Amino acid sequence: MSTYIGFNLNSNRQIEHFQTIENRYGINSDGGKFLFGQAELALKGSYIPKEEVYLIPYQGAVQPGNIERFIKDMTHNGGLSCATHFPLRDIAFVYENTSPYGIHNVDSIQRMLQKAKDNPLLKKQLNAYRAFHQEKEKDIYNRVITAINTNQGVLMFNDTGRGIQCAQKYLQHIGDNFFSPVYRDADKLQIYYFSTSNINLIKEASKCSNMFEHGLKKIYLPQKAHFLDSNMIANYTPAVECSMAPSLECYNQLAEKLNLGKSQKNYNIGVLDRICKTGQIGNLEKDSRFNHQNSFVSLDERIRLSYVGKQDGTLLKNALERTIKDTAKRILQTDYAVRGYEPPKQEKKKSRSITM
Repeated sequence: MSTYIGFNLNSNRQIEHFQTIENRYGINSDGGKFLFGQAELALKGSYIPKEEVYLIPYQGAVQPGNIERFIKDMTHNGGLSCATHFPLRDIAFVYENTSPYGIHNVDSIQRMLQKAKDNPLLKKQLNAYRAFHQEKEKDIYNRVITAINTNQGVLMFNDTGRGIQCAQKYLQHIGDNFFSPVYRDADKLQIYYFSTSNINLIKEASKCSNMFEHGLKKIYLPQKAHFLDSNMIANYTPAVECSMAPSLECYNQLAEKLNLGKSQKNYNIGVLDRICKTGQIGNLEKDSRFNHQNSFVSLDERIRLSYVGKQDGTLLKNALERTIKDTAKRILQTDYAVRGYEPPKQEKKKSRSITM
């Protein structure tokens, strides 16, 4: 069975998105699922941008880099003229006018768009739908830009469905890497929302998808991020502000405030950080989420269940508690990359000359 790829080109004929299509039930069915999925995403924004959505057969390697090169070659060489394609706004029009229990395939899109050519009323509705989203796209004074500020600078996102999706993916990336040395100097994460007539900022926000892998997972690519200076938002008040202090408490607050998924890795780091700073293990025996129980439980039992625990301030108890802290620090330095726990740099020993 042939492999197909579906992809979106913006008004500048640049790639906004691509993905391979499973093609389990035929391209008519699975291709329709992809097309309606693009409409559904677009309708999660303030307007539907001017994009063209394509379906084409593909015989190459399925790695994202290969697919992206293939699409660019086809675009530049005029190889898309015979490909199945629809304006995104037209797909969304069909999607809005299709019952959830109706047929969602490529043929159903083609049939309704053909019907719109023959039916004056439906044609009027389609033209009005296109004009509605075109006017909203051009109404730059009412476009909302999302600006996310960290110690690295400001990244901007537009208010299309994909722009909002990219902003969410970027915030998730920050959450997943909350304890990373990348955010060593981070004090706060701030989110701003504003409208502007500054065409340069509008263009900057419209390029937000270029910072992400164009494939289905939309992985954030730090090397492609174009950070703006934080001074540009110095006179504005953030709509949302979260502490970036490297603690489990601040991580949980950020994840909950921004509706982010929480990671097992960050939980481990947060607990280790707490142990390292306080020397207190807590009730780890019943904590199934923590992966390093065995490194601490024996020492904890020795302190709690023996004579040592009844003698505060003794050299032995202090030594065991210091071992608990040092163990947590060692794990943070060797098993993870954590800001504030970077392994110490080893100085090269100077060679000594020997007189014979």
